[in-house]
Amino acid sequence: MTAATKTTTATAATTATKWTRFGGFRTATAVAVVALIAAGFAGVHFLGSATSVRITAEFTRTDGVFAGNAVTILGVPTGRVESVIEAGPVVRVELSLPRETRVPADAHAWVVSPSVVSDRAVELGPGYVEGPSLEDGAVIPVERTHSPLTWDQLTDSINDLVVALGPETSGGGTELVSLAAHAVDGNGERFRDAVQQISGATALVAGESENLTELVTALSGLVGTLSANRDVVGSVTESLTSTARQFAAQRAGISESLTALTDVLGQVSALISAHGDTLTHDIAELGALTGAIAEKREQLAEIVDVSPTGFENVANLVTDEGRARIRLNVSTNLAQFPATKELCDELPIPLCQGPGLVNPIEFPPNLEGTDLRWLFEGGR
Repeated sequence: MTAATKTTTATAATTATKWTRFGGFRTATAVAVVALIAAGFAGVHFLGSATSVRITAEFTRTDGVFAGNAVTILGVPTGRVESVIEAGPVVRVELSLPRETRVPADAHAWVVSPSVVSDRAVELGPGYVEGPSLEDGAVIPVERTHSPLTWDQLTDSINDLVVALGPETSGGGTELVSLAAHAVDGNGERFRDAVQQISGATALVAGESENLTELVTALSGLVGTLSANRDVVGSVTESLTSTARQFAAQRAGISESLTALTDVLGQVSALISAHGDTLTHDIAELGALTGAIAEKREQLAEIVDVSPTGFENVANLVTDEGRARIRLNVSTNLAQFPATKELCDELPIPLCQGPGLVNPIEFPPNLEGTDLRWLFEGGR
């Protein structure tokens, strides 16, 4: 081997060694960079998981919803859409919210458009007040999610309605439109007047809103009272039902009674027609008698008061031997009689004020302690 060849071989070996060392360095550097990137992603994911709550909502359609769209609660942006993945008949939308955010466990999810030109957002509601909340990894099922109609669905629905009402078919819609047109034809002024009257009535009702509010409040109170006393109301209803059933069962008897009452009233009417003058006179006399009795009501009251004692005395009049006991006190005080009172006022004679000669006279006389045998035996 020549010197030139040896020199070339040595140079090539040195160059290969340098390239090998440099390639190994680059490989190690690339591996380190990849490891750092992976660690960064893992750290970000870990930190994100530690500071956020992941919730999955299942929708039937998610047109216009993409990763990065906003998640709102009561219209306030709170989180973001992380991913949108089709899973058979549903679309699974993963949402992330700050960990301190509380969402009711029975919350609903809507796909909404905050404005005409903005992207669609996912709205969660209602707002949290109290009770259990959605945890990390919770799922809102399709039964509690709501997607808006697409433009194609809306136009298809309108097209179906127009076809159903079209003139080429003789369905109920066509007949309804024809009848409505026939009813309105020639009655424009009447419809205008009716609309104006309805407008006036609406204004009147609006002006009486306070009274209507009081009426509704009173009705609400009445309904509440009935609800609180439903047992009593039920008892009254049952009683009325039972009474109605009894009337229904006695319908024949009630009909006969009404027929008999009608006959009696007819006879009374005939009697009044035949003897009207006499009845009028008798009623007038009865009225006079009633007036006289009313004037003597104090005396009648006294009679009613002393009558029991008088009847008791009559019962005591008869002795055990069956004989009657009679005792009279005759007074000769003339001032107590109306016929002689005026005479006594003019001539105050002894019989008017004094006991008189025989005042009072007892009959039979009290003969106790008096020996009157001489009167009947002719002397002592």
